[in-house]
Amino acid sequence: MSQSVDKTKWTLEKTERFKRLVLRHVSNGGSVTDACEQFEYETQGLHKKYANRLKWIFLFRFQCKQEYYRARAIGSKVKMLQLDGQEEMAVDKVNANNNTNISEDDLSFKVVSAIQELLEDRQHVMNLSQNYREQFELAEKVIEELQEERKLSELRVGKKEKEIEKLQQLARDKQFKIDQLGTDYDKLRASTVKESDKLHLQLKAEQLKYDQVNNEMIQLRSNSSKEVERLESHIKLKQLEYDQLAANYNRLSADNEKLTKSITEFTRQLTNFLPTESTSATHESTEVSNSNLVEIHR
Repeated sequence: MSQSVDKTKWTLEKTERFKRLVLRHVSNGGSVTDACEQFEYETQGLHKKYANRLKWIFLFRFQCKQEYYRARAIGSKVKMLQLDGQEEMAVDKVNANNNTNISEDDLSFKVVSAIQELLEDRQHVMNLSQNYREQFELAEKVIEELQEERKLSELRVGKKEKEIEKLQQLARDKQFKIDQLGTDYDKLRASTVKESDKLHLQLKAEQLKYDQVNNEMIQLRSNSSKEVERLESHIKLKQLEYDQLAANYNRLSADNEKLTKSITEFTRQLTNFLPTESTSATHESTEVSNSNLVEIHR
């Protein structure tokens, strides 16, 4: 897709053409306004006369300052020569009329015509001077506006500088706080590392204690298991001995009971043959014997 070309844009070619037109018109005794009008005509109205004039006053004139001053000097001389030439032409005409014996009316008419032409040229010069004066007043007005704008810009710059100073001070305060926080952070980090190392050492010590206690507990459990096994074996042995003793006791108790019955029966049968006293004595002796037997069994 083709791009549209902005015809109102000032190109390098247009700029050089406009400068040449101004310098040519001024060096020929013309004005900048004439050059601006011609450039407007050449560009078919794309660049207006007043805009060209402002361009020249505020931009192009400073770019070709020396050439412009030389053109003005040449233009002034051309104007003077034109005025001098018109006066000489008028005098020559008068002298020619005198030599050819032209009538005084014709001579007066030609003199008046020459003077009228001089007056017209003088009016043209006055118009040019007025034009220059208007341009100068316009330039002064623009300069005043620029100076006023410059003052406003300086005020705005002053405000901005104050704001920048405040921001710089705020930035310095923030930087100071950041540095202080960094210092505190470094101290806290060092303290934390130191405390962490201390806790790590304590943890190692506690771990050693725990390992030692754990080993002792394992050893104790091992010893306890052995002791329990030994005691269980001992208990089993004692239980066997107890069972044997209980069996012996039961057997002896049964024997004792049989013996007691036999003694009692024997005593009863014996009492039937003995007197009463001897019977009681025999009974007591029987009881003593029985008690002795019981004690022996125990």
